[in-house]
Amino acid sequence: MYHLKQIWQHSNLHTVYNFSDPYAKGRCRMLFSTILDNISGQLVTGIFYTSFLLYYGMDKSKIGFLTFIPYITCMLNLFSPMLLERFQRRKHILIASKLIHCFISYVGIALLPTLIQSNQKRMMGLAILIVSASAISQLFSSGWSAWHTNYLQEHVRIDYFRSSSCIISGVTYTIALVISYLGDRFSDTSNEILLLTAIRYIAFGLMIADTFIWLSQKEFPYEKTVRTKFSNIFTLPLKNKPFLMTMALLALYFVGNYLPNATLNAYLLEDVGVSYTLINAVNASYFLFFFVFTKMWNQITYKLNMYRALGMGIILLGFTFFAYSFVTANTVWLYVVVRLLQHVLGVLHSGVISTILYDHLPHTDRTNYLSFYSIVQNASIFLALMLDTALAAFMGNNAIHILGFSKTSTQIMLFASGVVLILGGILSITWAHKLIRFKP
Repeated sequence: MYHLKQIWQHSNLHTVYNFSDPYAKGRCRMLFSTILDNISGQLVTGIFYTSFLLYYGMDKSKIGFLTFIPYITCMLNLFSPMLLERFQRRKHILIASKLIHCFISYVGIALLPTLIQSNQKRMMGLAILIVSASAISQLFSSGWSAWHTNYLQEHVRIDYFRSSSCIISGVTYTIALVISYLGDRFSDTSNEILLLTAIRYIAFGLMIADTFIWLSQKEFPYEKTVRTKFSNIFTLPLKNKPFLMTMALLALYFVGNYLPNATLNAYLLEDVGVSYTLINAVNASYFLFFFVFTKMWNQITYKLNMYRALGMGIILLGFTFFAYSFVTANTVWLYVVVRLLQHVLGVLHSGVISTILYDHLPHTDRTNYLSFYSIVQNASIFLALMLDTALAAFMGNNAIHILGFSKTSTQIMLFASGVVLILGGILSITWAHKLIRFKP
């Protein structure tokens, strides 16, 4: 036992998470909160959300529409600095905004279909609730990031994101796997919708518990060098060349990853016939990949530098999306292989993608920079999901034949994802020397 204690105290994880250092203690709270946040998110999004919408008569194009419309509100980030920089203590405002967002998004969406019977009005009501919840989230999201940044010093940043990604995935998907088993048992029965509705209320309960974590988290002063004004959100980032370069890399990464996501879950559940349990069992296995491949990716990242390693990883990820586009009801085994390969690469991405946002983030005026990043992120995701939804609406259930293969709209977007990711990987490798040189 003493030997294990010594190993723990000299490990990187002990540097990141402990209760003797106030910053590490803050990271522990961030980890606990993110676990609750991800569990609740897993319960109200993804395959459970898709099944909820399918039960109430939504087809792929409608699901795609409801998936991308929240991102329409991304421009509300323009007002975040004007709103938040008026306050040096923001925690209570941020916590209240999160609870309101979750109540509308989790509880409101659970109740609305039972109150409105018309499919057209139901669709309109869901859209209003989703946009309202997203608007609140967009207004205050950069405030959370500015608060968190103080606890993510450079020497622990990659270790924090990589380890937290592993821990969160392990806990989140294990719980999702248990619920998936129940979902498969109740599938196509009258109890299925009871389960899908109940988990939304459970998710909101977790968010109430999350409130108590943040009430005890310390805030630091938010430094400013310029007078608060609307134009800062663009003028400050546009003057920072390395920050803009990282934004371009992240934009390509988000577009590539989200291109098929508006319809992918519906495709897997309806067309391929993958079960809840298999999807979440594969997702939960990422926890194991972290332990096996972290050392390898750390060595590669150190040898190549962060941006070259990321570029290589994104290119390889692009090729997995090419393979993903060939997954059908007759090749479910290929789905498992592709997702496991993506887990191998995910150990690299989970640390680096989250880190490069902070790599060239100034110590001052962070709310402006983080709001700009949020606009870039959400606009990229909106573009990707909108294209997927538009193609699904145009093609419907039809398929086109390419080189002897029959491709649905989702399969076409999976292939397109691969192309965009490879381009992003090439750009990351090309810019690697400049971005490392620009590091403060």
